[in-house]
Amino acid sequence: MENGRRRCSALIIFLKNLFAAKTSRFAETYWTWADRGSYYGIPFTNFIGWFLTALVACRMTVTRRPSNFWAGFVGTAIILFFTSIALAHTHLVVALLGFGLCALRLSLRLRPSV
Repeated sequence: MENGRRRCSALIIFLKNLFAAKTSRFAETYWTWADRGSYYGIPFTNFIGWFLTALVACRMTVTRRPSNFWAGFVGTAIILFFTSIALAHTHLVVALLGFGLCALRLSLRLRPSV
């Protein structure tokens, strides 16, 4: 069960990176790549690297403790901020991914504890 939680956490971090990568790139030029990828010029290996990094981090840190409401609130607010940037630049797929992440966060928050 714990391995499933860790993989799920790593997947959520991966999706957040997939979402934020596009909105951060047009907010300011933070990163450049020698080989352009198919996802808004970002190579897929970037996302694989983030997933593997998140998986290692989650294996070291994920524990069973009660969720922190305020940490979730701030995290969701950050996602909504990037979602609004995506909408302002008419990147609808990225905005939908942001809304999906917020819905996932809400569904996890409303899910009964086991």
